[in-house]
Amino acid sequence: MPGQKTDTKSLAHTKWNCKYHIVFAPKYRRKVFFDEKKVEIREILRILCKWKDVEIIEGEVCPDHIHLLVQRVLRRYSWKKYSCDKAIYSGSIEGG
Repeated sequence: MPGQKTDTKSLAHTKWNCKYHIVFAPKYRRKVFFDEKKVEIREILRILCKWKDVEIIEGEVCPDHIHLLVQRVLRRYSWKKYSCDKAIYSGSIEGG
């Protein structure tokens, strides 16, 4: 639609809009992210994401967990060398 902003990225023959919602939680959801630790954790996550070509769209450090909404910054690579990007999901689903 004209005038509508999209988050779709593209390369020569590919278009994508792929974001990951990541939640880090310490064991037993202990409240361990306070004051100076919050600042240090934010800086560490920014450095790691920059190093891995990951764009942080949103992030929040709560006392007992960390939320990140990220997007991978893709570069042009030879398909022979990099045929796919591996993704790993770890979690649980409770039936209801």
